[in-house]
Amino acid sequence: MAQSSPQVDVKLTPIASDGSVTTVRVIETLTGLEGGPDRPLVSVPARIALTPGQAYAAEEVVFADAAGPLSVRMDVDQPPPGMPLQMRSFTPLRAIAGPVTVTYAAKVTPALTPRKPGPSYDLRGVEGGIGGAYFSFLLMPLQVPQVDVHLAWDVADLPQGASVISTAGGADYTARLAPMDVYSTFFLVGRVHGLTNPGSPFQAYWIGTPPFKADAMVDWSRKSFTVLQRFFQDPDAKPYTLLMRPYLRPRDGGGATRGGFMLEYGVGALDDAARRIMFTHEMVHHFVGGLDGDSSANAWYGEGLAEFYKVRLPLREGLLHIVDVAREIGIMTNAYYSSPLVTTPYAEVGKLRWAGGEAQSVPYNRGFMYFINLDAKVRAKSGGHRSVDDLVLAMLERRRAGRPYDKAAWRALLQQELGAAGGEDFDRMLRGDLIVPPEGAFGDCFTRHSATHPRSELGMSEDSFLVAPYTVTGLVPDSAAARAGLKEGDAITSFTGVTPRVAHSAANVTVGPTVDVVVEREGKPLLVSFATAGAPMVEYSWTLKTKHPAGCVL
Repeated sequence: MAQSSPQVDVKLTPIASDGSVTTVRVIETLTGLEGGPDRPLVSVPARIALTPGQAYAAEEVVFADAAGPLSVRMDVDQPPPGMPLQMRSFTPLRAIAGPVTVTYAAKVTPALTPRKPGPSYDLRGVEGGIGGAYFSFLLMPLQVPQVDVHLAWDVADLPQGASVISTAGGADYTARLAPMDVYSTFFLVGRVHGLTNPGSPFQAYWIGTPPFKADAMVDWSRKSFTVLQRFFQDPDAKPYTLLMRPYLRPRDGGGATRGGFMLEYGVGALDDAARRIMFTHEMVHHFVGGLDGDSSANAWYGEGLAEFYKVRLPLREGLLHIVDVAREIGIMTNAYYSSPLVTTPYAEVGKLRWAGGEAQSVPYNRGFMYFINLDAKVRAKSGGHRSVDDLVLAMLERRRAGRPYDKAAWRALLQQELGAAGGEDFDRMLRGDLIVPPEGAFGDCFTRHSATHPRSELGMSEDSFLVAPYTVTGLVPDSAAARAGLKEGDAITSFTGVTPRVAHSAANVTVGPTVDVVVEREGKPLLVSFATAGAPMVEYSWTLKTKHPAGCVL
């Protein structure tokens, strides 16, 4: 490899104690970099969305160069609202001399330790294996456009049979790429289980013990991946790697990257159909990606299309039953209309997205409804000859040709397809106008209904009722819950009126008209009751016809 880019050589050594990997020792050698008191040498995320990075103290990261020990200053930035990344940077206090060696250790968190919902980047371990992404702990020179990076895992001190699997390959990884692209690699290390198929680019590996039949789920997901690859006309036959690790929350979650994704299988009773739909959502990201520019401001595109195609394409190929699709449509449309942010301008939603709460789900449900409505309009104007599929494939052609893959390109396609109305509808979605797709938006198998009823307002984070020990968190000031006497941090000993729901891309709880919560105050139980009825809302729903025609499609 030519030496025109700085080099980053990384040796990663997992350290085990009593059968569990507790830390990853890292030794980096940085060559060809310039640095001094006026610019950071390396950085690492302190927070990615709501997922914390490694909380390195300055003295825990040791620097040295040809002149000896290298003192550095550590800074943690304060990003503006809505920015998903908060960075921790290390700046030399003198000019560097020659190659720099950086030595530090990343801590591994037990897999079932509670955390807020967010990308699956942090280092977590279970049953002798660990999983995560380089995003959460690896120091990289972000000030340069590209690096020649070589990462090597040394698992010689782990029990026999230890292995390394990643979305970029195995134990050794060599490439020239942007430093941020190194971060998006997911991996599993240690006691890793797997199912491979030499005839398919789709492979699957996991740590821990999934609460489902892994072989059947992997076989189905491989078929779904093939359907997506064919539909999106992907010329890239590179391997695609599904990685899995356990998660304390009831429903499954995960994070996607080009070349694979990390699934976090939850402790709730997510059924096979719902899990298959969720797997497909994550795989759609591999093909569609995200628009250029601010990821939070543009998340409606990638997340909305992943929601749109996660049911549409498997149904077309007979991989999902229409009954399971109808249930998922009901969950997604309800999530849209019941959101307290349903009419909030998307520019504001983007700023709130990584503050926690309702804003995280808006790109999913609003994006889904936008594409369903747009699809119906494209079909109507073209007499059924064209659909959203044509616009999405045209966008992908632009990206493969090296042309802009951004909001302006999307707007131009809309105006070409639908005239001024296409751009106007797009603006209405971004503005927060209520989206009401037509009767036949989901095909001839569904009937549209509407109803007006109060919006349920829990008045606190749903996490308060999801993971024991239950604790009041995210209490909304002046909510009915707060007015009834609940306080932030109250220990909840029992409750009724809140029911955990295991669903993808929707609220994790359903709320009844009245919630009763028993909290402990000064060593004594206290009952707090409150009504959840908020302002009236109009909800549209699409239900499967009792006698629906055979071969339902969306």
